[in-house]
Amino acid sequence: MGMASNYGFIGLGLIGGSIAKRLKKVHSEYHLIAYSRTRANLELAHADGVIDEIADEVDERFRDCDVIYLCTPVSFNEMYLAKLKDVIGINTIITDVGSTKAEIGECVHALGLDRQFCGGHPMAGSEKTGYENANDHLMENGLVDGLTKYILGKLDIANDLTGNIVQCYVRHIFFPPYFSCDTFSRSFSSSVTMLPCSCMWSASRSAS
Repeated sequence: MGMASNYGFIGLGLIGGSIAKRLKKVHSEYHLIAYSRTRANLELAHADGVIDEIADEVDERFRDCDVIYLCTPVSFNEMYLAKLKDVIGINTIITDVGSTKAEIGECVHALGLDRQFCGGHPMAGSEKTGYENANDHLMENGLVDGLTKYILGKLDIANDLTGNIVQCYVRHIFFPPYFSCDTFSRSFSSSVTMLPCSCMWSASRSAS
C-alpha cells in the first residue's frame, strides 16, 4: 500500500481538528472529508481550507478513504463503526483517538473489523474544546522527555500489518524528529485502559 492521500474524519473537535490541520499543513495536496454532528465546525474547517469535502452523513463518500480518524466521544464509537463497516473499502484503515480501548475493541471485534482497525491515542489536549481551539501544533503540548507521544495499539496479534501501516502514516505526518510511537497490548477483560509495552519508534530512528 502506498502512502495515504485520502483521509476521513468522523468528528472534528479539538483533537480531530488539530490532526486535520496538521495533516493539511504538511500535505496540502491531500484530500480530507469530514463529518461532524456540529455543522458549524465543518463549515469553518472548509472555509479555513482544512477540509475539502463536507459530509452530511457517514456514507459512501468515505469509501475511498485510505485512513479514517474516529474522533468522536467514545460513547458514539459503536454507532459510527457500524455505519463505516457498510461503506468503507476493503483496504481502508480506521483509527481512533480515545483514551479507553475496552469498549471499542469489543465493538471492532463484533463487527469483524479487526483487520482494518488500529487504536490510537495522541498524548495531548487542552483545557479548551472544539474546532475553534484546534491548531496544527497541539501535539507538541504532549511532549514527554522531549518526544511527542502518540500511542498506537494492536487489538489483535494478527493486526501487525495494520498497526505498522498506521505507524508509518503517523510518523510521516507528525513532528519528526520529536516523535515517539509506543504500542500497547491488552486483554479486553482487563480493567487497564492502556498499557504501553514497547517503544517501536523513537526519535533516534525517525530518519530511517
